[in-house]
Amino acid sequence: MIAWIAALAWGLLMAGGDGESPKPVQHARAYVAEEAPFLDPAAGETLRFLGRYQGRLGDRFTVGTNELPIAFEAEQTEALFRRGDLRQAWLELHVKAERAETGAIRYTLISVSDGPSPEKYFREVTTGALDQLATDHRQQLALWAVREGDRAGTEYLSSSGRELLIRVLDEQAHRPPHDDPETCEWFASGARVFGEDPRWQRVVLSFANRHALPTAWPAHLEQNGFVLDHDGWRLRARVLADAGLVDVDGSAVTRERARLLTALKEWKGIDRSSRLLRGFTAEHYANATRQGNVRTGMDRREVVLAWGYPENVTWINRNRGFYEAWFFANGRSAFFADGLLFRADTD
Repeated sequence: MIAWIAALAWGLLMAGGDGESPKPVQHARAYVAEEAPFLDPAAGETLRFLGRYQGRLGDRFTVGTNELPIAFEAEQTEALFRRGDLRQAWLELHVKAERAETGAIRYTLISVSDGPSPEKYFREVTTGALDQLATDHRQQLALWAVREGDRAGTEYLSSSGRELLIRVLDEQAHRPPHDDPETCEWFASGARVFGEDPRWQRVVLSFANRHALPTAWPAHLEQNGFVLDHDGWRLRARVLADAGLVDVDGSAVTRERARLLTALKEWKGIDRSSRLLRGFTAEHYANATRQGNVRTGMDRREVVLAWGYPENVTWINRNRGFYEAWFFANGRSAFFADGLLFRADTD
């Protein structure tokens, strides 16, 4: 299970050479690495960052998708890299900020530990932290949270948390659209995390139908699972569901056709052939039909004798084969290859 990360962040503001004691700087929470561009720490200030390890080059390693570089000493190597698969684990990093002559910020590692529990951190973010930030900072943090939900599931998204994130995403939707990857990512991640949520659907409708979209944007929306119908832009899965259809490899098919394709894929996956299906004697099949049972290799007439006539039938021609799926009122289903039963489900 992914860690959504939680902890308190704190820091010390080092006084300049006037002999004063260092003054503490209180931070409301830990920062994720993606927030670094929005921070302006004083020289000597210490902060806590939370993020996934991305890579190492020389005396620096990086965390977060924005690749925040952090310098470390040789003796810290064991503490940092003893955790196995760092890319899957969240790290809590206590770092010190230093200012270069150019004004650039350099972070140096003080200590590292495993990231804290997910529930607490995400609760902090979705119960006030977002509202306290400037717009660009708030949207970057929300995008990070949605990206993490997309990556590992949304079990920590409470109803109020979902509502807050969707509201922040809606702020982005009120901005004129741009043909840049980050703007598209709002909708790609949001579609996967909130796709079935009607509040998210309203965000998409509000965005796509408010603006005169640049030429490339319809393609972006379609790539991210939206379609344009008489109500405007909607999630494709929702439109298909409303029509009683499902998506199979990019094609809209009925649920019955999808079940046939799945059964056929699983059957072909074990290298079966319709020529090898009829493996029992005629007497064996006759006894089974009298008892109301079906057996692999039965023909259509024998299945009808055993189970009766189906309520619904679908079929496809594929690779010079003819495949059928029969669906019965009692929930049973039978699947045929070239007229011979290769699978039967009783519920």
